[in-house]
Amino acid sequence: MVSIDERAVIIDNREPFGDWEIDTVSGQHGTGAMVIFWREKAVSKSAKDVTTARIELLIPDKEDVQTISADKGRKFANHDEIAKA
Repeated sequence: MVSIDERAVIIDNREPFGDWEIDTVSGQHGTGAMVIFWREKAVSKSAKDVTTARIELLIPDKEDVQTISADKGRKFANHDEIAKA
């Protein structure tokens, strides 16, 4: 995990394009989730599935992605794998 306190100050200005926020929305009865960027994809709530979905959703616009802010949930644990992709 990288603390939000360590992100670049320029992100707080909301001026540059490429700084994204991510979250999930739980399915009925907590059985699954949707990964939400500017697109969405249905997944299980496992970190592996959320990581795969994040990479798939980011690839078309990877040149425009500078940062991604997420909560501390375990589902967002594989940030280093996403950065490499």
